[in-house]
Parts: sequence; structure tokens; C-alpha cells
Amino acid sequence: AHYTFWSEVMSNNDGKLSFEEFNTYFADGILTTEELQELFYSIDGQQNNNLDTDKLSDYFSQHLGEYLNVLSALESLNIAILKAMDKTKEEYQGASVLGQFVTRFMLRETSSQLLSLQRSLQCAMEAVEEQIPVWHRYRIKPKRYPSLHTCVLFLNCVNRKRP
Repeated sequence: AHYTFWSEVMSNNDGKLSFEEFNTYFADGILTTEELQELFYSIDGQQNNNLDTDKLSDYFSQHLGEYLNVLSALESLNIAILKAMDKTKEEYQGASVLGQFVTRFMLRETSSQLLSLQRSLQCAMEAVEEQIPVWHRYRIKPKRYPSLHTCVLFLNCVNRKRP
């Protein structure tokens, strides 16, 4: 089974999500608990309060659109950064002072670029939220937003399901 992405959501790592786990993870301050429950049961189909994570991945993979390219690029970026970090860990101590300087510069520049990207995404999220009618905003307080790591794990799940 490929439910690595959902493991941070599941309390018992059994490949299934209860509505409570689903609600805790997906509550965004916009959809009500009732709307989330309707979505949960429409994805589940069996209405047994045990949503298979494969069904959840299938549901979201149908709605990726342009985000498929974004998530694919993020997955590649994540792999490239992890490889660079491994190489840095192996070689930094033995590098010359100038080599260590260049490595520190590259780390700062990479971090700066990622922070810039994160700020752009935050602005996009805020712009989208501003388009939500005021009466509909924050009916429920959001508990969390998915991290970059979570998005990459999700894409891994989707990619494994492709033929």
C-alpha cells in the first residue's frame, strides 16, 4: 500500500482515515464540518467512516490540473536538494576554506530562493482567500495547511499509481 503521504494524518497508520482524522487535516476555515463530511462520504462511497487512502489519492489526482506540473517540479527540486545536502555533508569538512565559503553561499542562495517562492505562494493563497465572500470566511478556524514535504509525499503517491 502507498499511504506514506497520509501517514501524518492517520492516527494508526492502517491505510484508512476516519472522518475525525479527515476533518482535522482538511478543515480550512471555509468548508463547514457538514460540507467536509459530505465530501468524505462522497469519496468513501461506503459511508463506513473508514476512507481508504487509495480512494483519497485517486480523488485528488483527478483534480490536479496545472498543479501536477507544480508538484512534479517540487518533487524534482526536493530530490535535487536532498542530493546536494548529502554531498555537502560528505565533502564540507574536507573542503578548502574557499570551497566551504562557496558551499555556504550556495546554501544561503538556495534558502533565499525557496523563501521567495514560499512568499509568492503565501500571497497567492491570500489573494484566493480574499475572493471568498466575507460571510463565508473562517466559519471554522483552520487547524493547519499542508507543508511542502506533505505536497511532495502526495505527488509520490499519485505517481506510483500511474501505469
